[in-house]
Amino acid sequence: MKRGLLIFAALLAVCPACSGDAAPFVPAGDPAPASPSWAEETARPVSPPLACDFYDGQSFAAAVERAEIYEIDGLLLCGVVPHHLLADRMIASFFKTAAENRPDVETVVIVAPMHDGTRGKLSTTRSGWRAPGGELPADEAVAARFMEELGAAADDTLLQEDHSASALIPFVQAYFPEAKTACLLISGLSGPDTPRRAAETLSSVARAQNCLFVFSVDFSHYLTPPETEERDRETRRAVASRDVDSVMRMGNGHMDSPVCVCAFILLTDLLEGSIYELDHGDSLKMSGLHPSDPAFAEGLTSYFIFAGCRPFLS
Repeated sequence: MKRGLLIFAALLAVCPACSGDAAPFVPAGDPAPASPSWAEETARPVSPPLACDFYDGQSFAAAVERAEIYEIDGLLLCGVVPHHLLADRMIASFFKTAAENRPDVETVVIVAPMHDGTRGKLSTTRSGWRAPGGELPADEAVAARFMEELGAAADDTLLQEDHSASALIPFVQAYFPEAKTACLLISGLSGPDTPRRAAETLSSVARAQNCLFVFSVDFSHYLTPPETEERDRETRRAVASRDVDSVMRMGNGHMDSPVCVCAFILLTDLLEGSIYELDHGDSLKMSGLHPSDPAFAEGLTSYFIFAGCRPFLS
C-alpha cells in the first residue's frame, strides 16, 4: 500500500608531508597529542555526493508552501517525523519549526529504519548529498563515530536507495542550507541494546556540537481505519509515558521502527527533555481518496510528529 501511495504522492506534485604545512611543534621528549580514532577516520578521499532519488519537485514545493510552524515550549532537541512522502506537509512543518527554533544548528542527524534487513544491522555514510537546492555536506566525524562506537558499516548505496533517510534530505537542505548531515540506518534485528547504545552516542555528540536529531519513523501499517486508530492510541500512551519496554514489543501494526522510537525516548531523557506530540495523521485522510480505493487494499499508514524539548535557559 505504501508503494502505491508513494506513486500517488508523486503524481500529485522521491598526506601532511606533501601539504607544505609545518607539523605542529612538540617539545623533545613529549608525546604527540593523542586524537580520538574517530577523528582520524575523516582523513580519506572525498566520495561523490549521493542523489535524492525520491525527490519530486512539484510535491516538494507544495509541501513547503503548506508547511506550518508548530507551537512548542522550549528548545527543540530532537523529533520523530515520517518518511512516507504522502505526509510531506508534516515533514516540512517539522523542519520549518526547527529552523525557527534552532537556526544555528550545525549538523542535522537522521536516524532511520533500514528497510532491507539483509544489508547488515547498522549503516551510515561519510558522503554528502546532492540535494535539489544545493549540496549538503556530510559530517564525517559523526559518521565515523557511528562506525567506531556502534559498529555501523559505510554503505552509500543503501543510504541512497532506502527512502527512510534519503527522502528527508531535501527538507534538511531547504531549511538548514548551511548545516552538515549525518545518517544512521538501524535494522530491526540490530539487538535489544541498540536504542540505549545509539542514544548514548547521540547524547555524546550533542555535548560536542550543535545538532538536531531527527528520527524517521512511519507508524501503523496495513490495518483498517478503526484498527489504525486503536494502535495509534496505544503508541501515543507508550511514547508519552516513555514506556520503552512496551514500544520495543510493538510491531508493524504500531510502527516500522520500535528501535528508532526507543532511541528517541532515551535520547530525550539523556538530554533532560520532555516529549510532546505536535501532529498526527494517516494516509486515508491525507490522500483524499475514498476508503474503497485500491490504494488501501493493504490498509493504512499513520504518522506522528513527536518533539523532545527542554526549557530555554534564562
